[in-house]
Amino acid sequence: MTARSKLLIAWSETLPSDLRAAIERALDALLIEHADAGLGGENDGDDDDGGRLRMAVMDARHDATPPPGAEICVLAGPVLNDAARGVPASVLRIEAEDVGAPAKRWIALIEKLERRLDRPGLAAFAAAPDSEARRAWALDHAADPLARDENINRSPGVLERRLAEERRRSESSGETAQTLKRELEQARHDLVQAQQATNAERERREAVETRLARLEWTLDAAGYPLAQVGADLRGLVEDARTHAGRARLAAAEAARAADRHPDALAWPQTQAIYSGEARNRTPDGAGRMRFRNSGGGYAGEYVEGRRSGYGVGVSDDGHVWSGQWINDVAAGLGLLECPDGRRFEGRVSPDDAGEPRVVLGWWWPAPGAAGKTEAQAVQTLRVETGKLLPAT
Repeated sequence: MTARSKLLIAWSETLPSDLRAAIERALDALLIEHADAGLGGENDGDDDDGGRLRMAVMDARHDATPPPGAEICVLAGPVLNDAARGVPASVLRIEAEDVGAPAKRWIALIEKLERRLDRPGLAAFAAAPDSEARRAWALDHAADPLARDENINRSPGVLERRLAEERRRSESSGETAQTLKRELEQARHDLVQAQQATNAERERREAVETRLARLEWTLDAAGYPLAQVGADLRGLVEDARTHAGRARLAAAEAARAADRHPDALAWPQTQAIYSGEARNRTPDGAGRMRFRNSGGGYAGEYVEGRRSGYGVGVSDDGHVWSGQWINDVAAGLGLLECPDGRRFEGRVSPDDAGEPRVVLGWWWPAPGAAGKTEAQAVQTLRVETGKLLPAT
């Protein structure tokens, strides 16, 4: 207990002032903090008074009915008439000569306060006949505010007991601190191991995903044998496939980056959401852009907010370009897949309007369709460039 216990007292208006003063002095001597429940509005609007104990001190000459809400009721002073007859047995009686003395009536009141204020031994202190008895009491009740009173703490026995207690607490605190330190070091060690295991598992997973992407790309390309490509374009188509494969690997890395940084950026006006690596709230590195109102999007590499490097883009109408990108436009070598099954492998370049157009490459017709000449393929794609991976 580090502070005085608080007691709220409702005083009878007719109680003699000298008797009230004597009771207040006696409570002060026991370090019981008290306040007038009827002054200052201390309990106004506070039904439980902050957990404080409520006591009523009635005038034995006039009062017979305890006020409502009082947990301890005291009938103070001599009974001069029949006003106090019929008072419940739970109401305590004290007279002026009892207050502050080891008298039976006063000790009975202190015993009630002891229990209600959680001050073990308070009645024993009030009943102690001399200072030596109180010093002995302090040895057994070191936690009570009275045990730390200046007049009592000068006792060598009390000081030695306090010193031993402080040493015990200090040693216990030191042991607790060492235990917590060891637990903290172990937790850090476990965290590092868990992170290492997580990193190793992520690296293994990414390696498997990369191998799987390569196998899928190889299997896909096997359906379009290079032997069918004209000799003059075979090298170009082979390079285009290499760049398309890199684009698909970049898209796979972008998907992993999007998982690590979900919903990093959003543009409500364009209904676009970007997830992945960013710098200064701008896509930069590996990431994925999706458009809420369409099936379009892009997964791959960004440089300062623009699609640059390798990536896979999907237009609103389903055209897919896997290959190189420069300044937000498909440009360079790669693979174009059309919704109707047609497939182009070669080089594209932005036209005067900044849209990609076919420069040179090989056109694969849709499965089951008759083949087209290279010139026809170029002309068809240029007509559709407005649908091919529009810039965002």
